[in-house]
Amino acid sequence: MNKSILLGLLAAALTCSTGCMTIHKAANKGNLAAVKAFLLKGTDVDARDAYGRTPLMYMVSDPDSVRYLLAQGADANARDDLGETPLMKAAWVGQLDVVRLLVEKGADVNARNAAGETPLMRAVRNLDVVKYLVGQGADVNARDGKGESVLLKASVSGRVRTVQYLKQKGAAVEGGAR
Repeated sequence: MNKSILLGLLAAALTCSTGCMTIHKAANKGNLAAVKAFLLKGTDVDARDAYGRTPLMYMVSDPDSVRYLLAQGADANARDDLGETPLMKAAWVGQLDVVRLLVEKGADVNARNAAGETPLMRAVRNLDVVKYLVGQGADVNARDGKGESVLLKASVSGRVRTVQYLKQKGAAVEGGAR
């Protein structure tokens, strides 16, 4: 059977009778073959679900899927209803390869979500991601909507090495001292 026919049948099978979009369900399950089938069928690569999320946002744990979606034109700076970007989601899960791919495609390292958090704040649990983002110009002194700094978030998370690194890079200690 022809591969494109098979992918078309798969996409048809994944579309519910009421026309609801399930590319997001396929993306959430990490099913790149099904996502490809939806795209082949004409689904927008940046289609939004009820939460404003795109397939890319669901697939940030898989570099191959992210690479594919970006090659198909996925927006590296798309925002969901909470202002979260794919970069914030990749930083949160500590997926350095995906963080690199997104930044290479123009993802904003200082973007802010609705809570005022930046990708660097979301990355404090992963020192390698923190180092990469700082190297790409992430603001080490950014504060979220509650006034909490990146350094405070790393401290509260118990990330001693991240705290030390941020201080070396000029992060202000609470109270203004460095």
